Amino acid sequence: MEKVQTITRAKVPIVKFIDPRSGLNVDISINNSLALYNTKLLSSYAKLDSRVKDLAICVKHWALHRNVSDSVNGTLSSYAWSILVINHLQEQQVVPNLQSGGDRTVIAIDGNEFDITVNEDASLAQPSQQNIAELTMSFFRNYATRDWENEVISIRNGKSISRDEKGWMNENPTALEIYNSDEENSGRMGVHHLAIEDPFETDHDLCRVVRAEGELRIRNELLRAAELFGNGSTWKEICETVDADRLKHMEPVDIFHDLRDKNDDLVRNMLGENQSRNGCC
Repeated sequence: MEKVQTITRAKVPIVKFIDPRSGLNVDISINNSLALYNTKLLSSYAKLDSRVKDLAICVKHWALHRNVSDSVNGTLSSYAWSILVINHLQEQQVVPNLQSGGDRTVIAIDGNEFDITVNEDASLAQPSQQNIAELTMSFFRNYATRDWENEVISIRNGKSISRDEKGWMNENPTALEIYNSDEENSGRMGVHHLAIEDPFETDHDLCRVVRAEGELRIRNELLRAAELFGNGSTWKEICETVDADRLKHMEPVDIFHDLRDKNDDLVRNMLGENQSRNGCC
């Protein structure tokens, strides 16, 4: 493990590190039961339509390279971007709301009840036929011009809901007020500025980790992407890497380099021996 980092103040404490062989970023948490249902929900949406996964990959690639997908440092988590993708596809009539209708499933975790219903039989009468290029372009236009001051993203409802309905008011100070403050330590901005509701833990705003500078950067990057799309820029230009040094560890690594000079029979024997040692059949 390399670059091991403990995030103890997160809502769910995690250990982050980089696998030196593959270059992959790894997050480990313990006893985070609700995350299993979040993962199931995202997986269920991905199975509905290949465009769900395709758009998520496009958006996360862009967010990574434009440095707006790092909740530890005050921008949105990868999970939050996934929720924004699903919300957009619901609004574009690509996928239905999988948390509506059907029998409800409620579980208790640590004394709190959660409705974890996933209605995999839900469907749309006439799904949109937009291609992935059209959906990617409309994603950035959608969120660049979003009425964030009055709306809460809610895939549980299948659409945005008003802040009045949710009870999440846009509290001061704003990101811009903090950014323009002359004080050295102007503190955190008010809550619920880029309000994104967790689909199961509905009192949890996924933007609670976003800092003032992070919010301004997210908004600016969404606007930049929308403008570049409108100007006919290439995807490579839109995803031009910010601070390339931070992604050096992600350069492709041949994790099977030690097997390249071995024949197939030897590799199969090595695999069988490894399975035997680990009690696999």
